[in-house]
Amino acid sequence: MHGTIFVELKKYVDTKFGGEVWAGLLKEAGLGQRIDDAFETYPDEEPDAWWRRPPGSPEPTPPRLRVERQGPDALVLKYTSERKMCKVGEGIAKGLARHCGERIAIDQATCMQRRDPECSIRVRRLGTA
Repeated sequence: MHGTIFVELKKYVDTKFGGEVWAGLLKEAGLGQRIDDAFETYPDEEPDAWWRRPPGSPEPTPPRLRVERQGPDALVLKYTSERKMCKVGEGIAKGLARHCGERIAIDQATCMQRRDPECSIRVRRLGTA
C-alpha cells in the first residue's frame, strides 16, 4: 500500500481527534510509534491490522493504475478496482500535488461509480501552490 494513504489518514485522524488517538491506533495495530513516508510502499498485509475483514469475506485485490501522459502539464490516471474506490485515485493525485507544492485541477471523463469500466482521472498542473 502506498504511504500517501497512511500519511493522509494520519492527518485526518490528527485533525478530527488529536495526535494521541493516532498513537493509540498504531499501538493497537501492533505498529509501534512509526512515522510513515508518503513515497514509501508498505506491505499490502499491513492494512489488515487496521481494518478487520468479516470472516469469509474475499481477499481484496489492489487497484490497477495506469498513467497516460497528455503533455508537459497533464496526464490521465486510469484506475480500475473491484471495490470501485475511485476517490482513492483522486486522493493519490491530490496528496502528491500537495506534498510537491503544486496546484492541480482534476476531472473525470469516466467513473466506475457511474458503471464505466474504469475511471479516467484527468490531472492538469496549474502551477506551484
